[in-house]
Amino acid sequence: MKTITEIRRENLLLLAEKYGSLAAISEAIGKKRTDPTLRQIKIRAISPKGTARNMGHYLARLIEEKLALPSGWMDQDHRFSNAKEEELEEFKLPKANTKPRTFVRIIPSTVKLEAGVPAYEKKDEVRCPTAVLSKRFLEENGYQLKDLRGLIAPEAIPSISICKGDITVINTAIRNPRQGSSTIFAYIRPDCSVYFAAGREPTREDLPLGKLIALVRRC
Repeated sequence: MKTITEIRRENLLLLAEKYGSLAAISEAIGKKRTDPTLRQIKIRAISPKGTARNMGHYLARLIEEKLALPSGWMDQDHRFSNAKEEELEEFKLPKANTKPRTFVRIIPSTVKLEAGVPAYEKKDEVRCPTAVLSKRFLEENGYQLKDLRGLIAPEAIPSISICKGDITVINTAIRNPRQGSSTIFAYIRPDCSVYFAAGREPTREDLPLGKLIALVRRC
């Protein structure tokens, strides 16, 4: 009997046949065409933990939602051994949404210092919640997407209304906090721990990462 992960993988391959490629599906569900997630599931790529990459509940539901498939469709076996080719040809998928996107997703990152310079690495977007910002908000404030980074608040800071686990978005192009200012900045310590503070200048050891421009509540 097939496992749920085997069924989801086979259904992914079936969708790839109808959409033309995994890249097309990635784009349809809001990922970049070059995103490796679906290909890793297809080839059963081995994770650092030594297990094969499988499709989880979140990704299965995301595909169903974005492709307008019935809830639970990815969990059902659609590859019948006695299915005729013409029956499969009758299977129609909705066209991918090609309308211009008015929102951008900011995937949280981890950050560390490399030779005194902040180095960011994005988290797994399938498992990690993301921040969504409108393009109009970015345009009106002159923010460039390439300068924005998402960070998860490591601790609660009641004085500036930040809860532990909140998704923060910082603008790394603005890294000059001024004493007495109410603007909130993210800082990184030499041990690579991150904190947020307002109205202060960093100590000689701490490095400002950027100005806080958006906050997504998680508490």
